[in-house]
Amino acid sequence: MEAIIQNPEGYEYGLPPPMLPPVQREVPRRLWTQSYSCFVTREEVIHFLDTTNGNAEFVADVIPYLPSLEAPYQEDPEIQTPPEAWYRAQLAFRGLTPNGEMEAVQTLLRKAGHLGMTRELKKIRAEMVRTYVLENKRKAEKEWTQLGNSLNAKAEFWPRRLLVDTFFTSPLPTPMPTADSPDRRDLRDPAKDPLRIDIQDWSTFQAKFLKAIEGMPIHYEVFRMPYHRGGEHIVEVSKDTMTWDPSVKQETAGNAQAEVAKSEGATISSMGFRRALASPPGTRR
Repeated sequence: MEAIIQNPEGYEYGLPPPMLPPVQREVPRRLWTQSYSCFVTREEVIHFLDTTNGNAEFVADVIPYLPSLEAPYQEDPEIQTPPEAWYRAQLAFRGLTPNGEMEAVQTLLRKAGHLGMTRELKKIRAEMVRTYVLENKRKAEKEWTQLGNSLNAKAEFWPRRLLVDTFFTSPLPTPMPTADSPDRRDLRDPAKDPLRIDIQDWSTFQAKFLKAIEGMPIHYEVFRMPYHRGGEHIVEVSKDTMTWDPSVKQETAGNAQAEVAKSEGATISSMGFRRALASPPGTRR
């Protein structure tokens, strides 16, 4: 999928979280009307559903889901048998009539299962994807603006955009709000000063955060602060232009843990790491 937004250094914001219901569309046929819905996840996974037939999605290889001709009563325990509507949806995706008895539907699908999605439906899907992405982006932009200077809320809502804006959009020191005092603005240098984010539950936020830093030279450390007023965990993020050296990092991490535990009574639940730049700015992984 094409990048929707890019910053001057080439790092993309990525897609915001889905905020809209799926886009709906009806496709008239000669004897019936087929209905489809479409939405796109933050990870840029496209879901194109046949809402006429149980919200089924297109599957290229249908043979594993068809009854075996050699042993019709022996099923593969690792493959769950789909509902009848699923088989009808697979025919409709291939431009075939999904009506009739289930045995006839499965027989036709066995013969035509090698066919891909019709060109017409691919075009419709592309149009629906574009509509959803653009409308969802407009809504997300409004939400982003309404969050104002709340770094913690922005990190939860759209973490990659916060990191790109903080470390890569402005090459010069930029006034930014602090997590402790959102109303006060300090002059921070994105190349040197870490960004501090308060997170209530790191185990929930971790996967979203790791996805957000993909391909960017980002260093982070996570500190568990059970009695901190802003959240259970503090994530300190900084721009990293060095390649990770495991031996050096282990030594410095140990020292950092001792110092923090001594000065703040904190326990470190997880340590970050130095990432080498996995791909040039502006490229997709």
